[in-house]
Amino acid sequence: MTTTSINWDELNRVTFTYEEVTVEQAEAWLANPHPRQRRSGLKKVKTYADLMEAGRWEAIVPDGVMLTTPEDGGRLMNAAHRLRAIVKTQRPQVLLVVRNVPARIFDVIDVPSVRSARQFVDGTDGENQQQAARWLMWYESRFAQKPSRTAMSYQLREVIEYAEAHADEIAPATLAAGAVKLGAKIPCGLHAAILVLARRARVSDETLTAWTDGLTTGANIPLGDPRLVLRSIYPRRPRQLDDWYYIVAALNAFVTGESVKLTKVPEFAWPRVGESRLDFQRRLTAAKNRRAYSALSPKKRLNPKSTVTADAYVMQEVMNTTGKTLADFR
Repeated sequence: MTTTSINWDELNRVTFTYEEVTVEQAEAWLANPHPRQRRSGLKKVKTYADLMEAGRWEAIVPDGVMLTTPEDGGRLMNAAHRLRAIVKTQRPQVLLVVRNVPARIFDVIDVPSVRSARQFVDGTDGENQQQAARWLMWYESRFAQKPSRTAMSYQLREVIEYAEAHADEIAPATLAAGAVKLGAKIPCGLHAAILVLARRARVSDETLTAWTDGLTTGANIPLGDPRLVLRSIYPRRPRQLDDWYYIVAALNAFVTGESVKLTKVPEFAWPRVGESRLDFQRRLTAAKNRRAYSALSPKKRLNPKSTVTADAYVMQEVMNTTGKTLADFR
């Protein structure tokens, strides 16, 4: 093992001391957090405060209060729960304090799975906003992959940055989707992402308001209306592909004034927001052909008598792309 890449001057500058942290000091540190400092969980603050009130708080805790270097502003990098508990109880506590920590270390210490993007996203509904951000990121960069937990697995920093950059779109969409969830049990984060995509596809505000209002109340909706069909499906056991298909297919049909049957979910393709039913069927047919062709043995792929041949596969792709029929090529 080599240590040639370690900056020893930087390392030796870091100090570790046990100090009595007063209420005033705790408030000062909390007022100067690292820009990516997560929001405190009220339940955890209460747990720590109860321990402090009962005199059971242990001073010898190796997880110290970490502060950045003066050059980085001396910002608080962690331990907000402990410090808020001190403020809550108005009782000083002895804590390990670690000073002169480079600010970049925050990205290293803040990677455990117990911390989620919702703790960083501003707003009262951070959980749904971060879910909406993940769906939007998947739609923009991984749409070819079937929607799943793996396909929507992004680095925490990526989710935070995306949510912050698109907060003006995500926040109001989450609010509208939250109301729908209360009335129809439709997944809020996913629905919020779809509403954002619908606006990007230039679906009018009037249409989207009619969509969300109808889903929320279920009042005055005629039989066969896509909103009524969608409401009849939920609540249900969540599955990313199913939920995406149901909501998008219903919304697309509502926008175009068509009816919709939400029965068997196609496994080889999934609709885009704002996509016509005909265009989706073309993509679905192409996806089925690709799957059928790839399942053939190399010998059968070259056999003109095969039900799906290389030529037929290519021709189908061309027809799906251009919208032409076989007669156009004769």
